[in-house]
Amino acid sequence: MPLEIAPLTRQRLAQEVEALGEEFRGIFSPQTIERFVDDSLARFSDARFDKYIPVLVHRFARERLQVR
Repeated sequence: MPLEIAPLTRQRLAQEVEALGEEFRGIFSPQTIERFVDDSLARFSDARFDKYIPVLVHRFARERLQVR
């Protein structure tokens, strides 16, 4: 069952994608960053609360992008 994400949380996730895009500009395309964020979000699909999802997804996606 996919994670139901509140509109405010979804907006925050979009901001995290933008921040990662700035950090990794010239290294990864925006599509690649969005794919990493989407995949990271999917890994938190069983989270009970979505309040911390943007921070966790940002950190997880960032770590994964740094290793590449």
